[in-house]
Amino acid sequence: MKYCQFILTCFLLCFLTNVMSQSIGYDTIYTKQLGDKSYNSEGFSVIETPDKNLLLSTGYNLGTTVYCDWRPKLYMTNAAGDSTWSRIFVAGGGKMKMTRDGNFINTNAIHNLSNCGLDTIRITKFKMNGDTIWTRKFFFGVVYNQPTDVIQTADDGFAATGFYGIQPGGGGFLSYVIKLDASGNTQWIKHFGQLQDQIESNTIKQDSKGNYAIYGFTPGAGNVYRLIKIDGYGNTLWSSNVFNLTNPAGYGAMVTLPDDGYIFIGGTVSATTSNFISRVNKDGQIQFFKNISMPSDEFVTSIVKYIPEHNAYLFANKKLYLTDTAGNILWTGPNFGDIFFRDIIQTANKDIVAIGYKRNLYPSKESIFYVRLRDTTAVILPPAPILPKDTIVAIYPNPVRDHIRINLDSTYGVVNVQLFNMLGQIVFNNVYTHTNYIDIWMNRYPAATYILRLFYDNKQLVKKIIKY
Repeated sequence: MKYCQFILTCFLLCFLTNVMSQSIGYDTIYTKQLGDKSYNSEGFSVIETPDKNLLLSTGYNLGTTVYCDWRPKLYMTNAAGDSTWSRIFVAGGGKMKMTRDGNFINTNAIHNLSNCGLDTIRITKFKMNGDTIWTRKFFFGVVYNQPTDVIQTADDGFAATGFYGIQPGGGGFLSYVIKLDASGNTQWIKHFGQLQDQIESNTIKQDSKGNYAIYGFTPGAGNVYRLIKIDGYGNTLWSSNVFNLTNPAGYGAMVTLPDDGYIFIGGTVSATTSNFISRVNKDGQIQFFKNISMPSDEFVTSIVKYIPEHNAYLFANKKLYLTDTAGNILWTGPNFGDIFFRDIIQTANKDIVAIGYKRNLYPSKESIFYVRLRDTTAVILPPAPILPKDTIVAIYPNPVRDHIRINLDSTYGVVNVQLFNMLGQIVFNNVYTHTNYIDIWMNRYPAATYILRLFYDNKQLVKKIIKY
């Protein structure tokens, strides 16, 4: 038995040392479609509930004029993706997040049937069964109030963003941030942009210091994507233009990094569709920018999700794409047809669920479309040179009972640490920034032999760890 374990350990060490990359794979568990054949229906957001069901935020257009009679609708599905109930109410039809008290927050638009452009912003907190706890309404500018995102903040309140028009007919788009307390009372409202410098905010995030960032597109003002950092009271700290683009599409999404930097995406629409991925540090300085070419018939990206198991980013347009942190495509999902995805989540068991809508399922109509995929990849190991033998890296104690300390020879900007069991499965994967030491708590793992992989500064170290 010990001989077999020795052979297996040697195999894993050789495997990791030579960095034999495995192909990433996701299997489709199911695809589902919902919606009345008589109406356009779209999926906007999805959340996994504590009992492992899925709550879907959707909407449908009841009127004959597109989106002038937009009705929000909630669906609950079981673990197999089948609808168990639906409810037409004030919630749904926009971005939705679960709150820390087990309820939900949602932002959507109320449409004016007599004037299609006079939309009202609505923010609603509701229970899992769809019952409203409270709702708040806002109207800015003169036309086209468009809510895009809402989050729960560190003080248990909420922040919402979106944009609106200041010219009749829909011209001149400015952005807003609304800050509410936990009971839905308005604490402050801030507006961003002007007629000569417009901004359409797509998303909002909060960092570890309580500051906020909004990210969006500047139509008619230099054709750029812009990131605006504001403090906890809505005052602008800095503004950064990501890149000048030809015919930018206006869609975009953003992920906050552990060091309070950001990964964000966007794209252009022309003869060929070009998406991009970019990293900005906490001070707004661009650290890298990479174009990702797509087929001309694909929509540009509007959602992105960090997948820690692979230290990679999952984003979607008509397909799902997984890239490494430098923007190189690692995996491309199946073609589900004429799809536009609006949200991605990772479930408790690490499945991926994406929701959006499918066009032309019925003649000239759209239907809600969602898909669930399961990760079939055991190990992902990007190529890297081996750490030179004379590099000073101390890993102790080994054997270990409680925790391991890793002392590096210098302070590094990004350090990726992975721990594998003897089956080659990742049991720990984390990224650390600006550090020269790392502590890994091993008391959560059973006694066994593990393989530690350390990746930083384009170097790699592999070490056998014995947990007792």
